[in-house]
Amino acid sequence: MDWFDRSIVEYVLAWGPHDAIDDEDTFPAFGMSADQLEQRFVRIIAGHAASRRRLDHADRELLGRARAYQLQARLGGIVAGAGPVSISVLAPRAASSCRPNRTDRKRRLESTASPRARQMAAIAARAATAYRGGDVVIIDVSARLSIAECFVVVSGEDGRQLDTIVAGVEKTMGLAGYPSEQRAVAREGRWVLLDFLDIVVHVQHRSERESVAMEWLWRQSPTLPVDRRETLR
Repeated sequence: MDWFDRSIVEYVLAWGPHDAIDDEDTFPAFGMSADQLEQRFVRIIAGHAASRRRLDHADRELLGRARAYQLQARLGGIVAGAGPVSISVLAPRAASSCRPNRTDRKRRLESTASPRARQMAAIAARAATAYRGGDVVIIDVSARLSIAECFVVVSGEDGRQLDTIVAGVEKTMGLAGYPSEQRAVAREGRWVLLDFLDIVVHVQHRSERESVAMEWLWRQSPTLPVDRRETLR
């Protein structure tokens, strides 16, 4: 990562959580508006994730913090529903103001996730089922979200079961060659996010899942089939 991109990431991480990024500061420092800076921030993270270039320890740690910030910003917007997310492109892309015709609606519900993301989601969903996760769903968010291609949503009955599901999914994905990049815990441990770059696994307490209703929030995105056999073999 070059010094300019590193400066942008460090700036957003320092001031984004305080909603303190504005044009008066970004123009003198970076020669771009606050919106342009935020878009550049997201492109930096997406670009390094897509290229999978080797980075030194400091850059890997910085990008890890940046992705955690993205996930927490998005999670905060879904759970709290309070105010706009600082990084605007984290939100689902706005639908056209024109009412879609039947062909547009059908196209919108077709999966656009990459084969790699679909394979990763299938492995994670199978692992969640094997470790007694409930109501496993795969949502293809690739056409509407910039930080991941698929969400895998799974619920558990209590904290112990959530821990078992999380550990099982991380172990299975690691053995398949997809180690977890980040783990974020919210709502007093009732919601755990596992970030695998291409996909994000949401492990939720059943009551949390019912109150948040992610399937309803993402109802305009297609779902993918889930292998519900309770074994990894």
